Amino acid sequence: MNLITYPYEESYRDTIWKWWKETFNCRPNIGTKVSNLDISKEMIFAGLGYGILPEILVPECSGPLFTKAMYFKDGSIFKRHTWLVFDHNDIKTFPVQRVFLNL
Repeated sequence: MNLITYPYEESYRDTIWKWWKETFNCRPNIGTKVSNLDISKEMIFAGLGYGILPEILVPECSGPLFTKAMYFKDGSIFKRHTWLVFDHNDIKTFPVQRVFLNL
């Protein structure tokens, strides 16, 4: 099965490849490079390959999906700190902010 990738932010990409090198003895078999996270997610959910996605996207999949938490060799979990920056007045207009705030 092929890895489906999208343009990761630089520090996130570096962390992914650090984890990959610690976990596997070979380079990933990149089958498809797409332009954004949403396309990657939809291709993975359709069974066209595998990928490294943020955990928050997993509940969006309607079918069976194998997921696995990622750990480094030292036992620490692969974690990405994400910040949502927004105008508090927009919370009524944009439901995405509500999702983040309810986590």
